[in-house]
Amino acid sequence: MTSLLQDASITGTPLESQARSILASSIHSIPSTTSSSSSSSSIYYYPRAYDSSDFDGIVDSTTLLIAARTLSKLGRSDLSWEFLRTLFSAQSSNGFLPRLVYLNHTTNTKQHEFFEGAAWSDFSGVYPGPKWFAPEEYASQTSLDNETKVWSSNTIMAVPHHATSILEIFYLSNQTAEDVNSLSIFYSKLQKWHTYLHQQIISNCSDVANSNDTFPCLVLRHPLETEIDMKSPLWESSLINV
Repeated sequence: MTSLLQDASITGTPLESQARSILASSIHSIPSTTSSSSSSSSIYYYPRAYDSSDFDGIVDSTTLLIAARTLSKLGRSDLSWEFLRTLFSAQSSNGFLPRLVYLNHTTNTKQHEFFEGAAWSDFSGVYPGPKWFAPEEYASQTSLDNETKVWSSNTIMAVPHHATSILEIFYLSNQTAEDVNSLSIFYSKLQKWHTYLHQQIISNCSDVANSNDTFPCLVLRHPLETEIDMKSPLWESSLINV
């Protein structure tokens, strides 16, 4: 996995230039070993969350969506759509999208070996490793090539920013025929995702005990399914019975 984009023409304020340079250096890819064309050398594109090779192959859904939106604003919607293809490669047949995607580049299907990419370990920095998640439950239904095994944090879903992010990516793009085609492709994938989300909703929630004011709410299984920091005191009361 190597750095994909080195943009020497970045302009703007010093802070903007620094931010865009960080984004450019974070873009990584997995080479395709099944492509017959040497010019098409990569198949999975993603932003690496930390500047360390220890985190290669770990894709955070929220980080990817933010990076994809920024790239579209910079005139690189082509990379934005590639990011999204990587993310949605882990979508399961029931529409579920995971918070984390693990890209393990290997032809070896044994589950407990070290793969190039995300280590088969308990944790990679702040991220739980793929070892924690049984691959059978919400298994990925698609593969962009025949070599890269896609694992995910199945049962721990992504924070549902996808529809808004994809629409903004399209609006910020040049809205070419390719952009329109990509939008239509992801529309059907979003339909499946939202169908899954609606199945996880409880209709009579209340934030006050014995309140008659109820509202629908989405059922969460883990703090990673939110954007609330894991160290937040909010989790002390929420998880007290877990």
